[in-house]
Amino acid sequence: MHGVAAGTNWSGEWATNQHDNPLSPGQVAGLSDIVSIAAAGGHNVAVKRDGTVWVWGGNFHGELGVERNADRPTPVR
Repeated sequence: MHGVAAGTNWSGEWATNQHDNPLSPGQVAGLSDIVSIAAAGGHNVAVKRDGTVWVWGGNFHGELGVERNADRPTPVR
């Protein structure tokens, strides 16, 4: 499975490094071998086959587990 995104892109949920709003679901660049994925209100989490966890999107309250108030428009480990 590849990482898939849908919906708005206000905080980088699409991992395109842009703030556009695609109209249909699409693959997240740079993610492959995904075994599990979760989407929330403004951020996303994916688990790769090797067990690593990747996050991207809004991070206003530290949702991504990385420094607060820094959205991640591309996936980070």
